[in-house]
Amino acid sequence: MSRPRKRLLTFNDPQPLRIDRRLAIEIGFLESVVLLQLEFLISISHNEREGQFWTYHTLKQLKERHFPWLSQATICRTIQSLEEKGLIVRGHFNRSGFDRTQWFALNYDGIGRLTSVRTGEDAPILHSATRTLQDAKSVLQDAPSALQVEATIPESTTERSTETNNNNAEPPTTSLGGTAEPETDVVVALIRSLTDSGVTRKRAERLIANHTPERVRMQLAFLEFRKAEDPAAVLVRAIEEDWAPPAEYRRAQAEREKEERQRVRREQKAKEQAEHAASLEAQKSVQDEWWNALEREEQDDLVAQVETALRQNSSFLFRSGEPKRNGVMYRTMFDAERRKLISERMNAGA
Repeated sequence: MSRPRKRLLTFNDPQPLRIDRRLAIEIGFLESVVLLQLEFLISISHNEREGQFWTYHTLKQLKERHFPWLSQATICRTIQSLEEKGLIVRGHFNRSGFDRTQWFALNYDGIGRLTSVRTGEDAPILHSATRTLQDAKSVLQDAPSALQVEATIPESTTERSTETNNNNAEPPTTSLGGTAEPETDVVVALIRSLTDSGVTRKRAERLIANHTPERVRMQLAFLEFRKAEDPAAVLVRAIEEDWAPPAEYRRAQAEREKEERQRVRREQKAKEQAEHAASLEAQKSVQDEWWNALEREEQDDLVAQVETALRQNSSFLFRSGEPKRNGVMYRTMFDAERRKLISERMNAGA
C-alpha cells in the first residue's frame, strides 16, 4: 500500500469551518455552514441550562469571529431559517433585559429527521473532532502551519477500510491523561495561541490539562488589554489565578454592547417602518379594488363629494379660482380625501 501524500494546502485558521455536501443539499448551503459551526461551539461549551448545553453570541460577534464574509443581516436570516426548520432553538438567559446576546442550542428532534447527519456518539459529522492530542502533535510536527486537525484524503479502498476500523477502536489515551475527548482540535488551537503569546509548549499543555478551555480562551482575549511587559508570564498567572477582566476590556465590551443595542433599535425601527408601509400599501390595494368595482356614475358621484369636501376642508386651494387639477398638491390632497371617503363607505358597508 502506498503512503498517503501530504496535503497540498493547509489552513492558518485554527478552527476552519466545516462543509458537508449532503447537508448543504438538504437544508441549504449557508444553513449547513452555520449549523455545523454552532454545533462545534455548543460541543465545547460548558454553559448548561435546562438540561442541555448552549453557546451564546451577539450577531456582531458571530460575524467578527466566525463568519466575517457575511453581513449581520444574512447571519440573522440564516439563523431564523435554521430555527424555522426546527434544527436549533434560542434561549433567553441574559441577566440584563437590554442584553441582546443570543443563546443557541441544537434541536435534536429536528436534526433527527435529517438524512445527511446523525446524532449521538457515532455521528461522524456533528461530532467530527475525534483526533487525540498525540495525533494532533504529529500533525504539528509534520506541518507546523496545519492547525486544522484533518485526516489525509485516502487514495485507496484499503485505506478507507483501515480508517473505518480505526474509528471503531477504543479511544487511545493522551499525554495529558485520560481518554481523548472530542475537543482535541480546540486544544491544539489553544496550545498554538498560548505558544504564540510566548508560553512554552510544556507549560501550555499543563495549563490546558489543569484548566477549562473557556478560562484559557477568555484570558487570551483579555491579554491585549492588560498592556503587560511580559505577556507570557502575565497570561500564565491570569489563567492559573482566574483573573477578572481588565477595565479596558470591560469598557470595550460595554461599547460593543452599546453599539449592538443601537443597531438592534435601528433594525427594529426600520422593521416597524417597513411593516407600516406594507400595511398602507395593502390598504390602498383593497381600496383600489373597491373603487374599480363601482359603476362610472357611482365614481362620478364620489368625485363630486370629494371636491365638495376639499372646498370645505382645504379652501386655500380655491382662493384663486379653480385650482390646477393636475398640480401635485391638488392631486395629493384629492387622493387623500378620496381614500378617506372610500374607507368610510367600506366600513359602513361592512
